[in-house]
Amino acid sequence: MNKDLEKLFKEDQADRMAIGSSGDFSVVEKKDVERKNTIKRMLKEGTVITGKDFYIAAMIFHHGQLLADYKTAIKLSEQSIKKGYQKAKWLHAAGTDRLLIKQGKKQKFGTQFFKKSAKSKWALAPIKKGMTDEERARFNVPPLAELKAQVERMNKAGINKG
Repeated sequence: MNKDLEKLFKEDQADRMAIGSSGDFSVVEKKDVERKNTIKRMLKEGTVITGKDFYIAAMIFHHGQLLADYKTAIKLSEQSIKKGYQKAKWLHAAGTDRLLIKQGKKQKFGTQFFKKSAKSKWALAPIKKGMTDEERARFNVPPLAELKAQVERMNKAGINKG
């Protein structure tokens, strides 16, 4: 596994945890751009090799803000899956859902939750009809009933961020 990628992933996760309930992503977004540029360079150099490498690269693009970021996350997660990294299946589903939502469409799998404001309750973003729990399971996504229960637990616990 690429140690530079692992370091980028740890930084990515730490930045998100540091935001806390403020929801101020402005500083993190600048760092995200730097991380994505580093990943692009690594991809060109051919140093993203293993399934876990592609998973980490996909996760960093998944945390982007642009349609192109989500599309890249999906492609990278597909590479990770092809290399046998099972955690990438959920990331593929989540990237697909984020892309659809960013396009103003309903999500497919049900991986995305939202709050309209800091004081509002969590809700599951609208889901396009037709997705079965069996198909969700193929991508390591819990059944719809469990996703709805998760929203209830988040609201009951007073969780401020996703």
